[in-house]
Amino acid sequence: MMKINNSEFPILWINDIDSSLGVFKDLDELTTCTSGTLRSGWYTELKLITHSGKILGINRARKVQTKSQFSVSTLFWKIFGAELIKVELDLVELSYKLNLDDLRKNIRCILIRNIDRWDSDGNLDQLLSLLDKTTSVSEVVDLMKRRCFKEPLI
Repeated sequence: MMKINNSEFPILWINDIDSSLGVFKDLDELTTCTSGTLRSGWYTELKLITHSGKILGINRARKVQTKSQFSVSTLFWKIFGAELIKVELDLVELSYKLNLDDLRKNIRCILIRNIDRWDSDGNLDQLLSLLDKTTSVSEVVDLMKRRCFKEPLI
């Protein structure tokens, strides 16, 4: 089973099935979810893209423990009747080469398709312009990290 380490983060995730994307900031965030998320098969629909340009798929995700550490997020999910769990991921490096233009095009389509989410602050045009100017996968991942975590885009 392929392992991923914290030096590979942040990692961009793309789900082409439901046309969504986001960024995992660290391994803990990647491997923490609700039991409903695990049951839905959401993980196996993801493509993970590292800043070095590796594309990873997830063959299988399985529960390894209930997340018992107290935090605001565990309390939030308990209020809604869900439990946070830790999962183990069976990762595989996908063999196709990542093309920067295709990546930008895919992200652009997802952003526009979900305009209510991505333009909630009125900065979608700026984000798209900056996306078009990226020259590497690493820059794309960094740009999307800044947007997802509400950091300044420039």
